[in-house]
Amino acid sequence: MDDIESKTGDAFDSTFADRLRAAHGTVFGLVAEVRAGTRNDVIRGFAQQANDIVMKHMTLLEGTGHVSAEHGMFAEASARTADYPENTLARGDVILAIVVALLMAATTIGIIRSFSAHGTAQR
Repeated sequence: MDDIESKTGDAFDSTFADRLRAAHGTVFGLVAEVRAGTRNDVIRGFAQQANDIVMKHMTLLEGTGHVSAEHGMFAEASARTADYPENTLARGDVILAIVVALLMAATTIGIIRSFSAHGTAQR
C-alpha cells in the first residue's frame, strides 16, 4: 500500500492496476482449486460463477493498458506454487470455504422460502 500511495498520475494507475491484477490472479487460482477439489455440484457452480466474475475483472484490468506482463498478466499461472509456503492451501481453508458457501446457500434458500410463503394468495 505504501508503494501505491507514494505514486501519482500514470505511475499510480500503473502500480494500482498491476497489483490489483496480480491479486485477482491469486484469487482465480484459489477458487479454481476449490472447484477442482469438490464433488459438490453447488460448490462447483458457485466457484465457477466466482471465477467467471474474477476473469471479467482481470480482463478489464488488462484492458486499461496499465498491467505489466511481467507482474500481473500471468499471475494465475504462477501464484500458487509450493516454493512459497504462504501459497499452499491447507485442508482447513478448503473446509472453511465449503462451510461458508453452504451457509450462504442455506440462507439464500431460507430467504426464498420465506418470501414465497408470504407471497401466496389465500383463496
